[in-house]
Amino acid sequence: DRYVDSNSGWQASKIGDVEERMRFYRWVRELEHDELGLPRPDMTLFLDMDPAKARELSKKRKGNASAEDGNEDQHESNDELLHGAYNAYKELAALDSYGKDGSWITVPCSTDDVIHPIHHVHDDIVNYVMPMLIDHSV
Repeated sequence: DRYVDSNSGWQASKIGDVEERMRFYRWVRELEHDELGLPRPDMTLFLDMDPAKARELSKKRKGNASAEDGNEDQHESNDELLHGAYNAYKELAALDSYGKDGSWITVPCSTDDVIHPIHHVHDDIVNYVMPMLIDHSV
């Protein structure tokens, strides 16, 4: 379930003031989880890749819509919003906002200007997820 985290990141990207963003994160968590009863995720994986590199990969995919042909949605076509959301997700991951040890896990997908090979990212994800899956299968 990525609904609450996704909502928090995208909406917080529009809030410039750090203290106001922190209040917003708390408000969303309290509203969605405490008041409305949405489940808290056991784990949230943040696939950490600079938005410019992610856009580069996206454009390489066969048949992918691009800004040049006007087929990107309002989020994909707005560099400022993409970078704001990226920074908000990094902030949420650093805060581990749900207070559970390890609930947010950052998976590096690029270093500097180099995109990590997909099999390395896959291996990292498997290494994080498998122990939780094994633990929950008992």
